Amino acid sequence: MKKLLTLSLAFAAAVTLSVAEDEKGSKGGKGKGGDSAARKMAAFKKLAGDDEKISKEEFVSSKAGEKLKEAGKDPEKAFGMRDKDKDGFITKEEFMKAGGKGKGGSKGKGGDDKGGKGGKGGKGKGGDKE
Repeated sequence: MKKLLTLSLAFAAAVTLSVAEDEKGSKGGKGKGGDSAARKMAAFKKLAGDDEKISKEEFVSSKAGEKLKEAGKDPEKAFGMRDKDKDGFITKEEFMKAGGKGKGGSKGKGGDDKGGKGGKGGKGKGGDKE
């Protein structure tokens, strides 16, 4: 769960930085600003192109993929985690859900009572309460 959250956050940061750099160049250096959902949608449209879906090759070769590599992360694995229906493409819906704030938290490894995998302080598979 920590790996998923880390990769999602790294991806979101890479996409945001990528779009911010592009906006800075095209708007005379005004910086980020604006709606994060709008920035995310702009990043999706830039990556996806006319077919409105992102292939693994497009993702891995994008600025986001390069930033993940620089951070020591595997962009192909990050792609696979975002491709929820495993059709080989990231759709707009899958892209917009990736790396959202407020999701994740303390569930999964590390001690939730809802069937996490165990780990530090965890209760093991099945989520038996003490």
